Amino acid sequence: MDAYRYERLFVQIISEIAAQKQINDAQLARMAWPHQRSAATAWRKMRNDSENPKRLNIEEAVLLTQALGISMSDVCGMVQGRLMKIDVPAELPPSGKGESPNRHSERQSIPNHSILQN
Repeated sequence: MDAYRYERLFVQIISEIAAQKQINDAQLARMAWPHQRSAATAWRKMRNDSENPKRLNIEEAVLLTQALGISMSDVCGMVQGRLMKIDVPAELPPSGKGESPNRHSERQSIPNHSILQN
């Protein structure tokens, strides 16, 4: 896996989720990094500089996900899905306890197999 590509997809997915939540780029940067004076500029350089973007470190990534109210593992799963060429929308499943319409509700089993057999 190419770490640079992973990072770029992570930034892209964070931007997409923020847009879905109607949070503009400057707002997101200030929410994630309130201690940083030039947060909006840093976020812009991560998103828009195609030749030499500012690199995203783990702390910044975690703070971005926390600002959006999502988990790192959810975003990493979305990135991994896109890397595997699976169309993974940058949206989280509904928070309700109901089953997702795309999930299989039945477990697949292996005929004549038991974990208790030797």
